[in-house]
Amino acid sequence: RDNELLQCREIEKQKLIEYEQCEATKRSTCATKQQQCTDQREAARIKCAAADAASKIQTAKLCLPEECDFKENPTCGSADVEREADGWLAEVRSKMEAYQKLAEECRTMTSEASSTCADAEAYCAGDHCEGQRSASDQQRASCAQSYDSALLAKCDFGRAAQTKCADLSAVHALIAKIKDSNRQDALSEPDRVAEFAAVQRLLCLLQALHDEGDLSQEATAACAAKTPYPNTFDYFDERIAELTAADSISCNEKSFSFSGYEWDTGLTSAAFVKRSASPAFSVAMASPAFAFCSDEMAAAVDLQTTNGDMVKSPQNQWGPYATCPEGFEVLGLGRIDILGGAANQNVNDFECNDNGCRAWCHNTECNVAARCGKASNLKLVNGNVVNHQQVNHWSEYSTCPSGFIPIGLARIDLHGGSSDDNVNDFQCNELGCRAWCESTTCSVTVRCAQATNLDVTVGTFGTSGPDQWSDKMPCPEGYVALGMARLDLHSHGEAANINDLECTDDGCRAWCHHSNCGLRSMCGKTFHKVPAPTSC
Repeated sequence: RDNELLQCREIEKQKLIEYEQCEATKRSTCATKQQQCTDQREAARIKCAAADAASKIQTAKLCLPEECDFKENPTCGSADVEREADGWLAEVRSKMEAYQKLAEECRTMTSEASSTCADAEAYCAGDHCEGQRSASDQQRASCAQSYDSALLAKCDFGRAAQTKCADLSAVHALIAKIKDSNRQDALSEPDRVAEFAAVQRLLCLLQALHDEGDLSQEATAACAAKTPYPNTFDYFDERIAELTAADSISCNEKSFSFSGYEWDTGLTSAAFVKRSASPAFSVAMASPAFAFCSDEMAAAVDLQTTNGDMVKSPQNQWGPYATCPEGFEVLGLGRIDILGGAANQNVNDFECNDNGCRAWCHNTECNVAARCGKASNLKLVNGNVVNHQQVNHWSEYSTCPSGFIPIGLARIDLHGGSSDDNVNDFQCNELGCRAWCESTTCSVTVRCAQATNLDVTVGTFGTSGPDQWSDKMPCPEGYVALGMARLDLHSHGEAANINDLECTDDGCRAWCHHSNCGLRSMCGKTFHKVPAPTSC
């Protein structure tokens, strides 16, 4: 099982590398396309500015005589006037042709820039690494199961080894009792030999007395040397040989190497490090055979999730915090429901922290509920705030502190306040969370978790039609939904927005207003625990 896990981790690392390379290629290509968009827009702007400048010309003044005496000057300088007018018309015609050329180039370059920018926007918004991410997630889930199996097998081996060593210790203890003398019980072999010899001498003497009618010195001496102990006792030599066979263990081991290696893992391929490992072994039945079979792990609490009570938030201001039941911590949004249905209504800001979740809903009231959880050693924090200053583009990822795992959004704040400002797309994965905010800049914050044996992944991606509930996007077997991992509106503009969002244990769903949308759940679980060994 341990070798199977090692091979599984090798493949898991390679799948993760392939996904990271795909994402890196996508980011590089996206940056190149966005730069091409920027460059072409700037070139078109310069060309159009030149066309605007060329569209305006100074009207030349013709030098005409103030008065004319046809008696003295029959043509009144008409030839000079005609030449001057022809020159002016030629200059106007030349400038007009230059303007028309610049205007045509302006239109062409503007159209080309728009096409390039649309292509860049579509490419950057696209999910080009779905296959690699899915393969990586599937391999990670497979290795999680393999890890559970290997851990259970090693702990089973440890318990069996402790039992075997306890048996060997009991054999040695019994042998010691058998070899001991003056025990006053039936175990002592020396006592048994002495008693046998005494009985044999007594029987011999009684026989001699019966035969001879007297006990001579010769008969007494003969009886003293009579009949040795008939058995040669092996003191369980065969059982000891069985328990300490060459293909078994000696019970003097301080550690076991199993495959000889373990993998350190993490959210990035750089965290995957294969290292030598020989876990320490405790032979005592009263303690775990190995540290990873400890009572603390056996008593660990599996991840439990629920939603808190719904609270109503007034329009155009912060509402109260929606909180979690006692004993539960805030994972993120469990639900946010816009109570109106107009195109100019949306969620301008929402925030989840240790206090709960709250919202600022634009031109409408809304209901808010927190997604809540508890698990062994659960700690929750918010990641760094990413202030995104580019409209209609992906933000950078908001990331988690070292040792914490992204579990969903903690906050998206639209900096604008108009009706056509909205969150057109957001995405959370192992890198963190990012957003595509339409018609406004925005800030993004990821919610992060740390817990004993916590594993987080994304669920199945699905799509939904406009103005209806989507199906709940399921999680892999054994996982529960922690929150929404992605919600992508396929349309743009004021009318398209997120009207309702809800997450429960079996998945997340959404009601997308006047737009098709794509969505997936962020999913989590804690590994199944291995029972600690108990003494016999």
